[in-house]
Amino acid sequence: MAEHSFPFFREQSYTVSAKAVSDVLSSGSGDAALLLLYLMQHTGEYRPDDAMRSLRFSPRQLEAAQAILSGQPLPEETVDAAPVPPGERPRDAVRLKDRPSYTRAELAGALSDPDFAYLYQQAERIVGHALMQYEVSALFTMYDYLRLPADVIALLLNYVAQDAQRRSTPDQPVSVSFRDIKAEAVRWHENGVVSAAEAERYIEACERRSSATGKVLRILGIQDRVPSPTERRFIEQMIEMDPSLDLIALAYDTTVVKKGSLIWPYMRTILQNWIGKGYRTPEDVENGERARKSSPAYRAGESRQDVPSEAYNEEVLRYLRQNEERK
Repeated sequence: MAEHSFPFFREQSYTVSAKAVSDVLSSGSGDAALLLLYLMQHTGEYRPDDAMRSLRFSPRQLEAAQAILSGQPLPEETVDAAPVPPGERPRDAVRLKDRPSYTRAELAGALSDPDFAYLYQQAERIVGHALMQYEVSALFTMYDYLRLPADVIALLLNYVAQDAQRRSTPDQPVSVSFRDIKAEAVRWHENGVVSAAEAERYIEACERRSSATGKVLRILGIQDRVPSPTERRFIEQMIEMDPSLDLIALAYDTTVVKKGSLIWPYMRTILQNWIGKGYRTPEDVENGERARKSSPAYRAGESRQDVPSEAYNEEVLRYLRQNEERK
């Protein structure tokens, strides 16, 4: 990162001006306040990369904090911008294949950092065994290479543990592996979850989605097993349409009556058609379909239930073949 200077430091005395303090207070930026304290502690030459590492800032955080302290305009995307849901943020390039390879000595030395030592203990508790070297390396990669703050990683570990517990059943307990932890860490980093506040918002959004998934599974009678990845994908697609639970129940009932069993592509298409027509409740479906079928065009045979596309038919056939192979 390029070198940066701050006009409020008076020559080499590093006396902070009253204006600088006022600018930080008026900005309401905790990152700027932390950077100011860092500068007061480090009275030598300022090195942005060192500051970013010490403060566990992302490049975007450091850039915004520097702008506030320098009296410059904030980066364009941070000016008067409404908070963007983490899942909709543009991905930063994360090249895990380029991550550093830590030696045993480096990992042992990392445990002298109280924050990392705490994370090490939490990770051991969650996975249920003493961490192997590759697991310690994975944890330190999150802390050192991905630059996720310790409190964010702690929230991540707890979230992964709770998600595993939520997906467990008496017959199929789900344990936590470091593969799960690493995958979640990359998702958080790619989605810009780099602070405790963002992590809490992200977790809340995930929990709302998980709660909705659980309700849909109960409607479909899937409670004694973990849904397959394909089933989860269809459920997530239907939840994204934001239908009422009653409308999902009606789509399920319609699918079973017409097809004899739950055919996921068919049920999803039913919901898509209903949502596209503005139906939000079973009453909307009843009233809308009654009006449609009483129209002159329908009676004249010019309008019938939407004809499935060739792509839809292929998807149904593919789904049925896959389902038959699993039996």
